[in-house]
Amino acid sequence: MKSHIEKGEILYLKDWHFCLSEGKLADNKYIAYKLPEELSYDWIDEWWNVRSDVQDDYRFVYIGPKGSWTPVHYDVFGSFSWSTNICGRKEWIFFAPNMESYLKDRRGEIIYDLRDPDPIRFPHLKDAKCFRFIQERGETVFVPSFWYHQVFNLEDTISINHNWGNGTNFDFFLENLIGGLKDVQKELIDVKSISTPEEWNETCQLLLKANSGINFVELMSLLFHIGQKSCERLKMGGFPHLNEEDIKKDHEGLLHIYSLYKVNY
Repeated sequence: MKSHIEKGEILYLKDWHFCLSEGKLADNKYIAYKLPEELSYDWIDEWWNVRSDVQDDYRFVYIGPKGSWTPVHYDVFGSFSWSTNICGRKEWIFFAPNMESYLKDRRGEIIYDLRDPDPIRFPHLKDAKCFRFIQERGETVFVPSFWYHQVFNLEDTISINHNWGNGTNFDFFLENLIGGLKDVQKELIDVKSISTPEEWNETCQLLLKANSGINFVELMSLLFHIGQKSCERLKMGGFPHLNEEDIKKDHEGLLHIYSLYKVNY
């Protein structure tokens, strides 16, 4: 670390799978923290925890010194996320989804760093409306789906971050995946004529997985798992932390996702 500081470099530890790595060391008996009910019903975490084909999750710890930062982005899968400061302070800059066009250049690329914009390349950035605030120690920030944001560590900071979703936002999840598939199909259009339909679809799914972290085969596996678990829970007395309206939204979400899947794929 000292050599990097001397060179003027700032290191930032991001996306450390703390729960996953520490759980392995403790035979999955280690519990670092517990979530409040409002954040605990998570299809992403529930499905990844039972998978035997991969060792992965979307629960992270970030450790960054003063001056470290993340570029402008929205979160993986088009998911919700939350971030809790264990120590330190952060500055957040948020843009609602309808501000996306103001953040793009003529080639459709999103600006990387808001601190040094090129007015020629990003002529509409000055008209974008944003939300800017400081996150203090012990505070939690909720990040909605498709909201672009950039984050700066104002002090040495440690934070816990989860990507998560359920029936309330999985239409965004699917929308993001459909967009990713269309991009892959566009890039591979030249080889479609020399491929069988099976080869074409398989190749598109492989590249979609590489680009997006998940493909439609895995998405349907996730939905099947969640639907099966929902039926089991209802038979055993339901969801103690959810009311009837929440359960209805989840079931409507599953049906809506499946209908979009049939139309678009």
